[in-house]
Amino acid sequence: LADTVAVTIAPLTIGSVETSPGALTLRPGDTATVATVVRSTGGATLSDIPISWQSSDSAAASVNAAGVVTALFYVGASTRSVAIIAAAGAHADTTALTIEPLAIASVTIAAPDSSLLPGATLQLDVSVRDAAGLLLVDRPVTWTALDAAVATVDAAGLVTGAVYG
Repeated sequence: LADTVAVTIAPLTIGSVETSPGALTLRPGDTATVATVVRSTGGATLSDIPISWQSSDSAAASVNAAGVVTALFYVGASTRSVAIIAAAGAHADTTALTIEPLAIASVTIAAPDSSLLPGATLQLDVSVRDAAGLLLVDRPVTWTALDAAVATVDAAGLVTGAVYG
């Protein structure tokens, strides 16, 4: 006696994609890896599911097929926020990436050698650089005269002589 049973195996349906970590902070040039877990609608972990990666700002950060995120180079003064998106099927999750500006390592003031008469002006110039010597742009600079009775300096670095000294 023999009997046959028909068995139908239904593929598991993707229920969610989870990224880890949920948030990253990097400096330009740094890398980090974002991991993913794909789960079925029943919560089982699914393996060998292709993941599609995307950066919300490809000028600020890139992500490769393995989930390796690279904060791209920029010299601005403010932090940049980028979403790193991992998707499988119709489901996706996001890791929030914050890119911090490069740290200031040196500030150099350039001025022509000059004596300044009362009422005369002299324009100062400033260079702000990182540890590798790269010029950093858009960095705020605050100018202050050591003795305002001798000379003053405005917000743009213009020095005005006040008295002989």
